[in-house]
Amino acid sequence: MDATTTCGLVTPPTFLNYNKIVTSTNSLVEFNMSSNYTSFKAKSDMNAFTTYLTSFETSSPSLPSDKKSIVTGYLGYPVDSTYSKDYYVSTATTGYTQFRDLSGVVSAIVTAGDLCSSNDIYNSNVFNGSNSGSISLATLYQTLGTAITTTQQTQVQSNIDKLQNKNKTFYSFFVYEYCYYNTMYTALLTEYFKEYSSVSNISLSNIAYLKDSSGTACVSGDTGKTTANQTTRLDAITITLARVNSRLIDMRSLLTAINSYYLTSVQTMQTILNSNIGAGSDADVEAKIMALNSQAKVVQTSQDQSTFRQGIVEYTSEKNRYSNVLLGIYAFLNIAIIAVIFNIKE
Repeated sequence: MDATTTCGLVTPPTFLNYNKIVTSTNSLVEFNMSSNYTSFKAKSDMNAFTTYLTSFETSSPSLPSDKKSIVTGYLGYPVDSTYSKDYYVSTATTGYTQFRDLSGVVSAIVTAGDLCSSNDIYNSNVFNGSNSGSISLATLYQTLGTAITTTQQTQVQSNIDKLQNKNKTFYSFFVYEYCYYNTMYTALLTEYFKEYSSVSNISLSNIAYLKDSSGTACVSGDTGKTTANQTTRLDAITITLARVNSRLIDMRSLLTAINSYYLTSVQTMQTILNSNIGAGSDADVEAKIMALNSQAKVVQTSQDQSTFRQGIVEYTSEKNRYSNVLLGIYAFLNIAIIAVIFNIKE
């Protein structure tokens, strides 16, 4: 599913007037959920990805940190207060260059509480009957399958939902914001080809809001039907396209950085489970099986190996349960599909 198909799931605003794209001072009209959100519109043919959006069919998602935009709140836009170069390019090479450390942006998002942290995914805390709010998602998954009271099951499930919904909300918010800029980019690209094809193109209203690289305002109507004015309009639209595209590129790059963060988190968790002496780890299971094996003669004479075999089954079952927990974490953090969804050429 490409970005166009994904953005078909929501209803972004239309850009039929330049005052919806830039302000009178030529600053880009940035995304803000409170003013740019319309609705989630997919009602049928739902796939795995669109389940991120289903809970927001009647109300808009909002970031827990109360940031109004990923682009302005985390990615640091606008880049240039003069708005003439409000995009990231390299002066040494041709094309786009990512100057900022997006791993630091991911850390800021996690610290603000908009995404689950590595500690949320796995930590050494164990359930003691009343601390479900401080144990990790991995332990919560494991605890839910143990013999606990109905009240404790409710508490554990509630905290699982809380952690899962944290990421669900962020990705839903991400889709709305990305589609906002993607729709704006498409509208500008359409206007560019209209301007390019004819010196007398009837531009969108308020084209004077657009300014070229020298700060000259665009002119439309009868007075704008000159080659010089057409050049100014094309220059201004090109700069605005670069500004919007820079935001789209950064948002897709951010997904890659988030994916790397969680890949490292899961690898760390897997290493702990495979090498640590904690419950469910390979070392833990191996040590207990060896202890049982050393007592095999006693077990054989007392209960005809039944106790030994029961111990093997119990610890093998424990290991399998931890493997299932790990698979659950993989499923929850499988955001690679999101990066593919937005892998489009601008």
